[in-house]
Amino acid sequence: MNITDYFKQHFEIVPADTDDLVEEVLKLRYQVFCVETTILNKRNHTDCREQDLYDNRSVHCLIRHKGMSVFVASVRLILPDPENHLNNFPIEYYCGEGFFEDGIISDPLKRKTLGEVSRILVSKERERLVQEYTRASRDASGSSKRKDGLLCYLLLFGLFSAVMKMTTESNILMWYVSVTPILFRLLRRFEINFQPIGSPIDYNGTRIPCLGFTEEISSLVSKYRPELWHFVTQTVTSDKTSQTMKTPENPVPGTGFLSE
Repeated sequence: MNITDYFKQHFEIVPADTDDLVEEVLKLRYQVFCVETTILNKRNHTDCREQDLYDNRSVHCLIRHKGMSVFVASVRLILPDPENHLNNFPIEYYCGEGFFEDGIISDPLKRKTLGEVSRILVSKERERLVQEYTRASRDASGSSKRKDGLLCYLLLFGLFSAVMKMTTESNILMWYVSVTPILFRLLRRFEINFQPIGSPIDYNGTRIPCLGFTEEISSLVSKYRPELWHFVTQTVTSDKTSQTMKTPENPVPGTGFLSE
């Protein structure tokens, strides 16, 4: 069984397109940021939900484990402010003064297709429960195959697929994102080549502010990581996404930042 089929057997990408599902996103963010990591103070979130003003102009996706019916990961895509495309994204607010010149997107027309990927998270507690469930299921079936180390990549690929789904459906062509150095290197291993647009900053740990171009990254992934591109195209479900997310006709050459 390949990684795409394994993911689809055990997980699903769930767009948070109802109030109840958005609630699940906010509760999962609270679990990760206020309970598991204490990046945020839980005393400031007495309703056990983590949200900010950017959620009003965002779309979200969750990843659900089918066997346990539990959400284990989520990501959001902040969209341009429909009232004023020049209004800041979070990364511009926290890192903008240190942006390199080519990281500044000031053209209002370009900003109409600019988004920010943020709140990328996996619940370590729920991931642990999924691993225990998987081991128990494997033992009960008498299978000797071990899939523990695969979970990290399954969730990474699932989150990337979710981002591509939201991006396509929202007509976004460029992403801002701030990532840890570890995630930055891991993404580049799979040709998800975000370009640094400023020096690393200390914001809840070291973060690298980056900019990515959706067509370029799609081209790189489809050419040099076909297993990931197959995963992406097979794990999104909406008609618009499946019609739009096709292998680029003219893949761009790889940049060779990091190989396996």
